[in-house]
Order: sequence, then C-alpha cells, then structure tokens
Amino acid sequence: MQLTYKISKKIVDRMIKEEVIPEEESAQYLYCFDFVSDLTGSVLFFLICGIFSGNLKLTAVFLLTLFPLKMTSGGAHASSRLMCDIVSITVYIGCLVIVKNTTMVHMPIALLIGILVAAIISIVMHAPVVPKHRKLTEEVRRKLQMFSCIISITTAVVCVVCYYYHYKDTAYMILCCIIITAVNQYIGIIQRGKI
Repeated sequence: MQLTYKISKKIVDRMIKEEVIPEEESAQYLYCFDFVSDLTGSVLFFLICGIFSGNLKLTAVFLLTLFPLKMTSGGAHASSRLMCDIVSITVYIGCLVIVKNTTMVHMPIALLIGILVAAIISIVMHAPVVPKHRKLTEEVRRKLQMFSCIISITTAVVCVVCYYYHYKDTAYMILCCIIITAVNQYIGIIQRGKI
C-alpha cells in the first residue's frame, strides 16, 4: 500500500534526523517498517471487511490460514503493490463466495483428505518459492520448508477436525486457502521460468 510506504518513510526520515539510526541503514529500516505496517494494514482491512459483511469468523480463518502458509511456502509475486492488493482482495472475495455456496454440498471425508494430502505434498515439495532476485541460503531454505511443512500439516488436521465436527464453512475456507497456496506456488514457479 502506498500509504504504508509513505508513513514508513516519514518514520525512518525522522529517526535519521534525530540520529536514532544511521542514514546508511535507512533502506533496511524502511523495508522492515513498510513490511510490518503493510501487513498490519492488510489484516485490519480484511477484518473490517469481515465485520461489515458479517463474515468475521471466515475472515479470521482466511487470515490465520493463508498468511502463515504464504509466508513460509512462497509463491507468485505481483508486479506492483496495487496489483498485489487487487489480487489479495479478489482471492478473499472468491474464497468467501466459494465457501458460502459450497457449505451445503456434502464432500466425502476421503475426498477432502485426498485433496489436502495432494496439496500439502505439493506445497512442502516446492517450498519456498521465491523470486529470482531473492537468494536464500540453504539453511534458510530448509527452515522455511520445515515451517511450511508444520503449518501445512497443522492446518490440514484442523481442516479435517472442523469438517468432522460439522464446521463445514471453516473446513472449506481452510481447504480453499491450502489449494490457493499450492496454485500460487505453481504460478511463482512459472514466473521464475522453471516450467
């Protein structure tokens, strides 16, 4: 978001002016402040949308599932912040529409588990998918893959438990987020030119 960047820039400029940080480290501080404020702004935006649309629970499930999965498994990156915001909002609305229109559909639990297993294997095998310009050490890559594995398996178990106890809307939202993560990784791989 442009607003978070402007706010972060003002904070960093003020910290330099007051000699809290050296000017040569301003880029790192700007990146960190911008990342945190952008993430906070996105979460607040989605929560407000969830409150006004009457979908706070599903919005919370969306955020608690998709954000950790995406952060550890990587995937496609939009060409601009505006495009990232548009894609994020579209995915959120798409998930809500799908979940609201499929909770009456009975899916055999074996099919649900099969989809989850296939998606999680795919996510863990490819994690982390990062842009060409971002170089990761082997240690960082292994840690991200491990965290991706833990988060993927945990969310899949929560999905099955929710489905079993008839919280189908929650289970379907988690399933949507896991599938979106896997698809996003494949798009990221295509962006990198590895397919």
